[in-house]
Amino acid sequence: MYKIRLPSDIINIITSFYGIINVYSTGTTMYGGSGHGSDEYGRWAAIKSFKHNKIIEIGVGFEHSLFLDSNGIVWSCGFNDCGELGLGHWETQKSMLPQPITHFIENGIKIKHIKCGHSYNLAVDANNKLWSWGSNKYGQCGNGEGKKDHNNKPKLIYNLKHENIIDIGCGASHCYAKTSDGMYWMWGDNEFNQCIGCGVDNVISIPICVNEIIYEKTNHKYLIKAMYLGYDNTKILMHTK
Repeated sequence: MYKIRLPSDIINIITSFYGIINVYSTGTTMYGGSGHGSDEYGRWAAIKSFKHNKIIEIGVGFEHSLFLDSNGIVWSCGFNDCGELGLGHWETQKSMLPQPITHFIENGIKIKHIKCGHSYNLAVDANNKLWSWGSNKYGQCGNGEGKKDHNNKPKLIYNLKHENIIDIGCGASHCYAKTSDGMYWMWGDNEFNQCIGCGVDNVISIPICVNEIIYEKTNHKYLIKAMYLGYDNTKILMHTK
């Protein structure tokens, strides 16, 4: 299966500072991922849209970016061909300036944690519920929808709606979510077994708990301590029971 690979150089370098002007960026802005509102390259400057916002977390995808402010509002900019900006449309394939994701605002949902994959995103709200949007080519939106059913606005991941999510991670097209009781759930692209043996399918479209799988694979010796996702690989720290 052919996949687009990230270039060796960094597409976007975004560093947050806590001050009056608190977000700087550089890199390619062909699709607006750096948030400057122009097509300039290599520009290192403050993102003017956030002059009066306190940004507390940043997510960077392949050609899009997310910004979370201290009021729980998520902002997005960059490429939008799979709906990864979460604006509810595909009419505009890119946004050169950050825009707030209105679905969360209109429904009174405050976000406290964000992560970006290649062309999709995850977000945890103030009630520890998990949302996804963007590309669903490999089931990474987690709701069992078809591969072509990209989501152009955030959707609650139904299979985890009763879980208390405390941590999330994104690879290029696979994900994990950790719950408050220490359970790790994985889904998305599984072509290279990056979802830790969740069946034989190349695509895992609904989250599957992998704790027992890991326990069995290590002959009942080790449990998951932490998980880290690369482009199409997964690393796990273990500890004894």
